[in-house]
Amino acid sequence: GAGYAVLRPRGAPRGVIHFTGGAFVSPAPQLAYRHLLERLARRGFAVVATSFAVDFDYAVPAAAILRAWRAAEAELAPECGGLPVLAVGHSLGALMQVLLCATEPAYAEGLAGSVLVSFNNKPVEGAVPLFQELFVPALAPLAPVTRLASYGEALAQLRAPRRAGGARAAETGRAPGRASG
Repeated sequence: GAGYAVLRPRGAPRGVIHFTGGAFVSPAPQLAYRHLLERLARRGFAVVATSFAVDFDYAVPAAAILRAWRAAEAELAPECGGLPVLAVGHSLGALMQVLLCATEPAYAEGLAGSVLVSFNNKPVEGAVPLFQELFVPALAPLAPVTRLASYGEALAQLRAPRRAGGARAAETGRAPGRASG
């Protein structure tokens, strides 16, 4: 399904696990956590691994996760309806599970329990070692792009130097990025 992957057990499922992974692997949790998710399926659980794009407005990925979960839930209803559901999240995925439970009463009420692995609610500076020392300087060149109102503006800004370089190359008769000599 769109936004999720389902791993089914060999026999009749004994429960459902809704899994959300950490930030760096959130687009493909079924690959990054493959061994864990396969083990859970071998133990009789239907596993739904929902993918999401990281956004610092946490409501955005939470909404995408909920949409994917609802679609997976509908897909699994014939074989898993009425079975206990466990929410399992790792790192940012754990935070997403907490956010869903706090903001979506129907989601929280549908769970038999939650497993939150490596969850923290610290700001990024406290959660990621050496964030200020390493990541902030490394990401500083991206700061102007992050302030743009839209992705389209970002693309236009990225293309502008190429166009300017191509125009200069046409004027001089040289290919962009090549030194004369």
